[in-house]
Amino acid sequence: TFLTWWYLKRAYSLSLFHSKWYQNILKWIHEGMPNWVFGLLYNTLITIGMLTIRTFAVAPQFSNHEDAYANLYKLGMAAQFILAFAGSVIYTRIVIWKHQRNDFFPRVFLLILMVIGSGSLVWTFLHWSYQWVYPTLFPNPIFQAGAPFLSWMIFGRFFGLASGILVWGLLAYQKDWMVVRWSVLPVLLTVLLHFILIPKYGMTAAVFLNFGGECLLFICCFCAFLRLRSGVKRKSA
Repeated sequence: TFLTWWYLKRAYSLSLFHSKWYQNILKWIHEGMPNWVFGLLYNTLITIGMLTIRTFAVAPQFSNHEDAYANLYKLGMAAQFILAFAGSVIYTRIVIWKHQRNDFFPRVFLLILMVIGSGSLVWTFLHWSYQWVYPTLFPNPIFQAGAPFLSWMIFGRFFGLASGILVWGLLAYQKDWMVVRWSVLPVLLTVLLHFILIPKYGMTAAVFLNFGGECLLFICCFCAFLRLRSGVKRKSA
């Protein structure tokens, strides 16, 4: 960084510290703040289970739940990385559709339906095949408690992708803070329920709160998107 800085100063006679630059940086920080806040909320939603199960699933009947959930969570995150790569392609297309096509909202709805439909097929396959899929991946017996929950953990990642599509649809209309407002309630509610349910139900609560949190976030983002569509239709009318 410093070598590049020194080269730019010599090659282009640039002063890299300037008061106007600070003003622009503050503008960019203010502009990007909603996206940062949403990222913080979403990462809290998907990681709170790992944090709370280690702390609160301490009853004797929950022995090995932490290890079992950790391996299950690894598979969930692996699926998320794969779907995030697909999302990185989809999200840019959503912005292009907003500016170049008249069927923006039907296309986004169809895309969401395709994502959730694909997730349903994956859930069906894993729901009926986890008895041999999971032991193949994790043969150690202490991890087998997570096997029945594999389909739910992976299915939740598809709802996460669907939520991302809706979020980018809102961002395409510059509704950045609207995304944050509609995301706060599902995240806070899900986080709160972790502290209440995990001490009672252990890994079962962690898995279904992970899945339920994704579903609740999707529902709220979907409602926000419907509200955006209604506002656009009123303006065009």
